[in-house]
Amino acid sequence: MIQWLYAIAISLLPVGVALLVEYTAVIIVALAAWLLFKERVHARLWWAIAAVLVGLAVVAQVWDTTLRLAGVLAALAAAACYAFYFLAGERGVARRPPLAVAFWASSFAAGFWAVFSGWWRIEPDALAANASLTGALDGIVVPVWVPLLWVVTLGSFVPFVLSFAALRHLSATAVGILASAEVLFAFLVAWLWLGEKLIAIQIFGAALVLAGIVIAQTARAQRGSASAATVPPEVP
Repeated sequence: MIQWLYAIAISLLPVGVALLVEYTAVIIVALAAWLLFKERVHARLWWAIAAVLVGLAVVAQVWDTTLRLAGVLAALAAAACYAFYFLAGERGVARRPPLAVAFWASSFAAGFWAVFSGWWRIEPDALAANASLTGALDGIVVPVWVPLLWVVTLGSFVPFVLSFAALRHLSATAVGILASAEVLFAFLVAWLWLGEKLIAIQIFGAALVLAGIVIAQTARAQRGSASAATVPPEVP
C-alpha cells in the first residue's frame, strides 16, 4: 500500500513534495509511541523531527508548488501506512530475524496484489520490450524486465530488510527520521542522472535534514546502553 499510494502521489505531485508529505509518518510514529504505547519519547527527537520536516519542505520548495488535493491525500495515506510499517516492524523484529519478517511481509503483500493489481492484463511480450534509461543514461537501452527487477529487489525488498534490521537496534521514531535521508539521495540521483540541480536554499534544506538525523542519533546514544539490554536474541 505504501508504494501504490506513493506512486499515485508522484503522478500528481513533484517527487520532493510527495516525499515530504509521506515523511510526516515520522510524526505519526512518535505520537503513536507516546499516546498509544505510553513510551517515553526523548525531547531531542521532537527537535529532530522538526528539523527534518522543515528541511524537506525547503528542499522541495513547497511554497513554489501548486499542490493537487488528490496527490496530497494519497501522500498522507502513504504516510499513515508508512507509520504502521515502522511500528509493526519494530514489534515484528523483537523476536524474529529481520529477513524472516521481510519475507513474510513481502509474501502477504504479493498475495494481496495478486488479487487486486490486474497483473494478468499485462502482455508477457511487454516485459521483453526495449526501454531507454533516459537522462544521462539515455543511450543505454535494456529490456523492461531489467529495471523492473531492480525495483523489486534493490528498490523494495532490500530496503525493507535493511529497515527491519535497523528496527532491531533503534526505535521506530529514530529509524523513520534516518529513513528521511532517502530524499537527499533522491535529489543526488536526480542531479547525476537527470541533470536536476539544487539551488543554495535547497542545499540549506538538505543541511537541516542532516542536522535532524544527527540530533536523532545523539538522542539515541544517551539511552542506547539501556535499550540494548532489552533486545532479545534472535530466534532461528
